[in-house]
Amino acid sequence: MGTKQGLENLVTAARLAQHRGLPVRFVLLGDGSRRADLESQAAGCDRLSFVDPVGGSEIPEVLAAADALLLNEKPGVKEMCVPSKLTSYFPAGRPVIVATDADSAAAGEMAAAGAGAIVPADDPAAHLDALLDVTADDAAVTATGESATRIRPVWTGIFTWATSTPSGTGATLTSTLSACGACCRQDEPDDYVQVPGTAYRVRDFVELTFEHAGLDRQRYVRFDDRDLRPSEADSLIDDASKAQDRLGCKAQTLVPELVKIIV
Repeated sequence: MGTKQGLENLVTAARLAQHRGLPVRFVLLGDGSRRADLESQAAGCDRLSFVDPVGGSEIPEVLAAADALLLNEKPGVKEMCVPSKLTSYFPAGRPVIVATDADSAAAGEMAAAGAGAIVPADDPAAHLDALLDVTADDAAVTATGESATRIRPVWTGIFTWATSTPSGTGATLTSTLSACGACCRQDEPDDYVQVPGTAYRVRDFVELTFEHAGLDRQRYVRFDDRDLRPSEADSLIDDASKAQDRLGCKAQTLVPELVKIIV
């Protein structure tokens, strides 16, 4: 339960459900930097419960027990990260409601999956209405749940690829997310490399970082020959032509721009 998720949205939705007398119960499972504040905000609201974290092996069973699964993102959080919760939600076979910006990565994956509803990130009433809609009809619940489970194998292939992209290639987050979405819409999972086709040394990255921060690298960084690897690859520039040809995706941001984003 962190700042990025904007879970105050759910507190408001829960209070609205209580005010309307609706048979709805929100459950926030886990911990995080915002949990204590959220519990304080939800004081006196009987439509919202907080549950302590469970072991990884128990998560599938817990998710499958829900009538619907909710993903909430703070307004403005668009392509900050791959919506990893969806990789757990989809295999559960339950309808999913995503409160996010219309052009976010989460919205794109939900649209591809057909697994539930997408509502604006800052509209608790719409979130509550969507929850009632997706759970009102048993046939619709089954259909959206089955649609979610069908996308699971593709997601598995994507994340294997995304986490194994070679370091030093300058692959950027936004481009990677765009490619992930394109992968999800392919008929068959496959391996793709998403890189801009340029190479930078660790030294280059460090120098650019300190330059952008306005700091003297010599004052903070020490180089020790003992840390050098006995052998080094001549080139770590990969070929992204397959991703460009099949997915229509091309990396746009090089390392200098990426440094500015990170710093």
